[in-house]
Amino acid sequence: MPSTAFTNALLFDYTAQTVRRGTLCQCDGVIVETGPDIEPQDSDEVVDLDGALLMPGLVNGHTHLYSALAPGMPLPAATPTNFHEKLRYVWWILDRGHDTVSIRASGHIGSLDALRCGVTTLIDHHASPSSIEGSLTTLGNAVNEVGCRAVLCYEVTDRNGPAGAVAGIAENERFITACQQKPNGTLAGLVGAHASFTVSDGTLDACADLCRRLHVGLHIHVCEDPVDRRLSTQQYGAAPLDRLARVGLADMPGSILAHGTHLTDDERARLATWSRSVTVAHACRSNMNNAVGYTPIAKHDPDMVMIGTDGIDQDILAECTTAWFKARDAHLPYDPQSLLTMLATAARSAATALGVPLGTLKPGAAADLVVTDYRPHTPIDDSNLGAHLVFALNARHITHVMVNGQWKLRDQKIMTLDESTVRSEAQGIAGELYRRIGCT
Repeated sequence: MPSTAFTNALLFDYTAQTVRRGTLCQCDGVIVETGPDIEPQDSDEVVDLDGALLMPGLVNGHTHLYSALAPGMPLPAATPTNFHEKLRYVWWILDRGHDTVSIRASGHIGSLDALRCGVTTLIDHHASPSSIEGSLTTLGNAVNEVGCRAVLCYEVTDRNGPAGAVAGIAENERFITACQQKPNGTLAGLVGAHASFTVSDGTLDACADLCRRLHVGLHIHVCEDPVDRRLSTQQYGAAPLDRLARVGLADMPGSILAHGTHLTDDERARLATWSRSVTVAHACRSNMNNAVGYTPIAKHDPDMVMIGTDGIDQDILAECTTAWFKARDAHLPYDPQSLLTMLATAARSAATALGVPLGTLKPGAAADLVVTDYRPHTPIDDSNLGAHLVFALNARHITHVMVNGQWKLRDQKIMTLDESTVRSEAQGIAGELYRRIGCT
């Protein structure tokens, strides 16, 4: 594998929350040194950044690649009037329509979009009730073919009957076991579950047992909308967080709670005591789209909140900007530097699952690198990185992306697949998907 020296770079490490001018060298997919006085080796490919910003690859802390073919999907026959109806009339219809071909296309399209946004690792929550067995392998292979890393899970739920729940658990076990038997740093698995209100006690117990047996975390939506608490209490006699406490979530490291929009202050305080095991994924643009309300992230332990898109797209930088504006709109005491912590927490979550150091420019970390053409026209230092992130840096600045020391995007051109062909084929596949679910 070739070595690379990035010279005259503005080295932005969102985990360390530092910015330095200098050179970064990688060899065989690992960052080997950084500093102001480093001389490239004769064997290095030299990339002169001319003062432009270079940062670690970004991690999308919670996404749904199965929705990558949703843009342009015809409106449902019945207009949803609340979140539960949006699930029933849109998303639960879309996920049932997926087959192996459309799952693969979704993985390709979502990952292509991710690379163009500087996202090199995706933590995905997958659902395809009509095509469960092997779905995570299909999705994972598609992500890797584009060039990204992924932490995947299958969304276990009882809404498609007992057999569907059993099949979902089996798919999680099959995929996680395969990843553990042949670890390669590009794919890993968690145990997935939809949300408390569609998961019975027996199914939740089975998910928790699998987490403990395979030593992985649980990835589940929690209190995204009031319906989760209401139906969980009606059907199973307990609120979502109480049910998760009962099965021992506090002792399942690597677990992810998506949203948490309608947790109470007491529940947020309780979550803070689980911080060594649990992270909360914040996805404010999706919450706005679904009209479920705002998650007051300033009320959480800042080290346990990470940023995700919930499948709206893969643009984590846009998500960060919106997260800042939403916090301001809610009159919360929120520092833009906290967004750097959210990026770092997502990277830490993915790194734990994959067994690869991510999200930093320190020597020894994976050479997952994002090169931009952003050359600040105002002063930049450690104290104002968050402000540059919110008000200046965005996906249009991204020119090159490297994963594991290999170019995946170069001069804004995808290096791994014929992007034009993939997108053209996806259009036809999406049309077939719409026909299968009766949306044409």
